[in-house]
Amino acid sequence: MNSYQKLFSLENNVAIVTGAYGHLGTAISKALAAFGAKVILIGRDEQKLKDFVKENKAFKDKFKHFACDVTHEDEFREIVKKVVSGHEKIDILVNAAYGKQNEPF
Repeated sequence: MNSYQKLFSLENNVAIVTGAYGHLGTAISKALAAFGAKVILIGRDEQKLKDFVKENKAFKDKFKHFACDVTHEDEFREIVKKVVSGHEKIDILVNAAYGKQNEPF
């Protein structure tokens, strides 16, 4: 582990990344895993998530994935409950998902 990794270590941190297999989500997921975080990958397409994990074998023990459309609030809540029950916490949340909103925030 180099000095930057020691300084910015994310060991024992749990991160959720939505839009995990998109360009931004991919880069962030890999960086979080490289610095030691357990990364929960979330995206709408189960196969793309599986392919992402397979393509990034170096981090396979750091990645867990769930297929979910985060615009469906109840679906996303269930995943968050699963993550918290399995890891007892969420330290980092990255929203890299893109979705069209038909109504204002």
